[in-house]
Amino acid sequence: MTTTIDPGPGELDAGTWESIHFDAWVSGLLGEESTVSEFRPLIIGIDGRGGAGKSTLATRIQDARAGVEIISTDDIAWHHSVLSWHPLLVEHVLEPIRRGEPVEYRPDAWVERGREGAIRVTRDARILIVEGTGTLDDQVLRYLDLSIWVQCDYDLARTRAIDRDVATGVNGDRQASVAFWEDWQREEVPYFIEQAPWSKADAIVLGTSAVEVSEGQILISKAPRSSS
Repeated sequence: MTTTIDPGPGELDAGTWESIHFDAWVSGLLGEESTVSEFRPLIIGIDGRGGAGKSTLATRIQDARAGVEIISTDDIAWHHSVLSWHPLLVEHVLEPIRRGEPVEYRPDAWVERGREGAIRVTRDARILIVEGTGTLDDQVLRYLDLSIWVQCDYDLARTRAIDRDVATGVNGDRQASVAFWEDWQREEVPYFIEQAPWSKADAIVLGTSAVEVSEGQILISKAPRSSS
C-alpha cells in the first residue's frame, strides 16, 4: 500500500506500507518468548511526534501480550523539561531494570508539587514499553532491546494532540492548548532534525488515522530505516 503524507521537517515518508494482522506483527517483532532473561523484561522504546499514536500502539501491544507494563516519558518530563529528561529515565528507570531491579521512582517535580503515586515497574513485568516523544534519543538507545518509530502526518498529529488536550483540559482551553503546542514544537522540530530517530528504529508503524486500516490490522513500513 502506498500513501503520501507529510511527516514533518527532516523526516521522509517511509514509503510503501504493508497491512499485517496486529498479533502476527507483534509475534514477529517480539518472538513467542519475549522476556530477555529471568532477571529482567524486554525493553521496547516507542517514539514519534506529539499526537502520532505512540500511546495507542503501546496499549495495543499491552492488550496483545501478558506481562506488559508501560511507562510514559511525559511522567518523567512533568514540570522538568520538554526534551531534557533522558538522564532521569536512564538513572532511575532503565539502569535499575537492566540490573533486574523493580522500579518505584518519584521524580523531584512530583515531590515538590505534591503529585501522588510513583513511576513503577514490577518484578512481574515481562515486557517494559517506554513510550513518548524523544524516547529513541542517543542517550537511551543502548538500553533498549527494540525500537519503534510511529510516523504520522505532521498536521494531523498536531490537530490530534491539541484536540486531546482540550478534551482532557490538561493544558487549559483551546487557546492555551494551541499556545502550548506551539512552544512544544519549537523544541520538538529541531530536536528531531538533529536526532533523526526514525533512522534508528527497528520498525516503523503508520500512526495516521487518515488511512483506512481493517480492524485488527496495522500498517508497517516495508523498508525500516529507509527514511534516514
